[in-house]
Amino acid sequence: MEPHEWGTRQRCLSEHYSWLMTESWDESDFIKLAQLHFGRDFPSGSMLPQIEAFTTEAFEHYENATVEGKAYFDNWLAKFYEFLSSKLEDAPDSADTRKMKRMVALGRKKHFEAKKFIDYFPTILEKENLLVDEAILVLVKTLQCLVDILHDAMQDSQEGPAKIAILGLSYWLFDELTVAQYLARRNYSTLAYTHLRSVMEILDKIELFTKRPETAELWASGNEHEIWKKLSPPRVREMLGRNSLDPVYKYFSEEGSHATFTAMRPRLRKRSGASGEIPKIAIMIGGMKDSARQMSILIYCIQLGGQAIVRTEQAFADRLHDLDITNMVTKLNADTSAFYGHFLDSFDGSSVDMEPLKIQIAVLQRMRDRGEI
Repeated sequence: MEPHEWGTRQRCLSEHYSWLMTESWDESDFIKLAQLHFGRDFPSGSMLPQIEAFTTEAFEHYENATVEGKAYFDNWLAKFYEFLSSKLEDAPDSADTRKMKRMVALGRKKHFEAKKFIDYFPTILEKENLLVDEAILVLVKTLQCLVDILHDAMQDSQEGPAKIAILGLSYWLFDELTVAQYLARRNYSTLAYTHLRSVMEILDKIELFTKRPETAELWASGNEHEIWKKLSPPRVREMLGRNSLDPVYKYFSEEGSHATFTAMRPRLRKRSGASGEIPKIAIMIGGMKDSARQMSILIYCIQLGGQAIVRTEQAFADRLHDLDITNMVTKLNADTSAFYGHFLDSFDGSSVDMEPLKIQIAVLQRMRDRGEI
């Protein structure tokens, strides 16, 4: 294209621009914009300024465009990226070529854009099912019961490092469970297990500091070597008279806290090609949908929250009102049992891997057999 032709086309664009901005675009609007920039031919590689101008304007209208308009532009982009890809196959390897190949891969959804993962992370991307909603409601009630107890415990001054440590750890536990449930709902299950494991460590320390307040002094001493030597998770369990190897703690570690193949395996998807072709492995990022694992984590959140209530009630029994606590916990137990019963009756495991829920279902079924649910 000659310079004077480009200038003429630019003037045409400015004349039509106000008309193009007036309403939601349909297919005809995108076609007109393409014709303004390229005439009636598909653009060639020498028309990069026109291509950039066209895509910039088209993207400005894409979100509010009609279904037909979006389909036209999506099809145009697919053809454009296919055209670029074919040209880049024979291009000499260089920094610019690598950059262009990544851009094409991004457009063809074969590459990732970090910004989207950051931007979308705060949003639950899909409608949650009723069981998830019910689990969250029970968890909210559980955590509210916990902070109600902590509120009452804080109405008097605290004496000694143990009480202060227990209060601080209890609020820390609240944050851990809040994050764990969100990660589960957002399908970042591997990350959620890390927070569940932290909750278990906090619960053990709360129990230890309640039974042996002097250990809180070592914990707050700043002597990290001695602290780890005497108050590491296995040592704390031993001091509480339990086995140093907790199977649930081990499970959380394997599923997310540690960089194990067990934790990575849910990210892998095998893609079968034609006979004789080398199998391809896809690696998932940004969360992996797994309804059984999601529900398992939410149930663990509820159960660990219930344990936190027991631990804080024991730690601050002298500051609480017995009847108030009884009423609070009785109502919570009824709501929790109702949820467990509904879960056992209605969770559809026909098309998912039920392994993450196997132990919990067995435990809940035994509770039902005993008439507790």
